[in-house]
Amino acid sequence: PGRNATLLLVPRGVPEAKGREAIEVDLGQIGTSFHVGPAWSDDKELTAHLLMFDRYEFGEEMGFNIRDQSFDPIPWSASNGGPKLHRVKVDLTSGELTEITKLADVPTYMPTFHPEREGKRCRYMYGTSGVREEGWFPFNALTKMDLEKETTTTWSPAEKRVADECSTSETLFVP
Repeated sequence: PGRNATLLLVPRGVPEAKGREAIEVDLGQIGTSFHVGPAWSDDKELTAHLLMFDRYEFGEEMGFNIRDQSFDPIPWSASNGGPKLHRVKVDLTSGELTEITKLADVPTYMPTFHPEREGKRCRYMYGTSGVREEGWFPFNALTKMDLEKETTTTWSPAEKRVADECSTSETLFVP
């Protein structure tokens, strides 16, 4: 708690990186990320899309209390704020952070994108999202993120009663 997020870049499979140490990049803000969306690089710059929590307290993940076997996800999700999409750019020569931009406010998790775009510039990313007033988990919506236009489209049940009783799982991209 209270420490800035760090991105660790481990060079592999690149002849120019042979013998180079991993690059540790201070992201300049407090945060925690468990999932990374599309990422690509050229000779000079890495672009990565992280789903970052502004705050995250470990224990009782997703509302499950292992000690008494109880489950209440709403207070847990409200206290952790939800993961938001951020674009991070790193100068690969200096290892310096050149950009960190929050691209979306909708809490989104478990990203997916076209598998043939792995490691290449990618325009669209999809994820499971939470759009409940009282907390983002359990997920109850799907979100499409346009990484070029920096826009999001979210699909959830239109009727509030259905949305509150709905749950979505990890998205899967089928080309």
